[in-house]
Amino acid sequence: MAQLSTFTGFTADGYRFLMELEFNNEKAFVDANRQRYYDGVRDPMRALAMELSQTALDIDPLFNTNLMGVVSRLNRDTRFSANKLPYRNHAWLCFKHRGESVGECFGLYFEIQPAGYGYGVGIYSPNTELMAAFRARIQAKPTAFLKYAKAVENAGMHLEGDMFKRDRFKDADERLKPYLNRKSLGWSFFCPNVKRTLEPELKDDLIAAFNTIKPLYRLLCGLE
Repeated sequence: MAQLSTFTGFTADGYRFLMELEFNNEKAFVDANRQRYYDGVRDPMRALAMELSQTALDIDPLFNTNLMGVVSRLNRDTRFSANKLPYRNHAWLCFKHRGESVGECFGLYFEIQPAGYGYGVGIYSPNTELMAAFRARIQAKPTAFLKYAKAVENAGMHLEGDMFKRDRFKDADERLKPYLNRKSLGWSFFCPNVKRTLEPELKDDLIAAFNTIKPLYRLLCGLE
């Protein structure tokens, strides 16, 4: 089992496990292959989360860095979902405030799945109150916001978030409208080639990406 204090990379067999789980999403398969999940997916993700914790806290001191709250679980909570598959065929870590749900918070994340890996920052489900606060801060500091947003986008993280059908900010700076006219807001990088995730240097990539995100995150969250 990997030492949680050192991230040495995910494993090719970990990805094979996730791919096989797509077609064998049942208890018998998971029980027979649980150690593969631990060795190739869960333990590397926990080790990575630990090594990223200080970078996350430098961005937001209120981030929860407890591994149980940062790293995803294999079992899905299907109580309120139409999708009744019992297990996730992907894994992620997310730095967010304690008690917040992953879908409705503005958090830093990294994920792996059979199709590739990705990372970024965002709120991916509509949160009216949070988005209203973001829009106010964007309009209060437009020059700084655009500088920080473009730095993130130039680093390969693409702007995301469902758009309103109509322009709700007709008098706003045209450069700000692609950000203001969204129901949710995020920036994400995705790569279908997982080779980098098998290497310990992935940690350095993520530290660099999170530090690029830092000024943007802090502006949007009112921390600067």
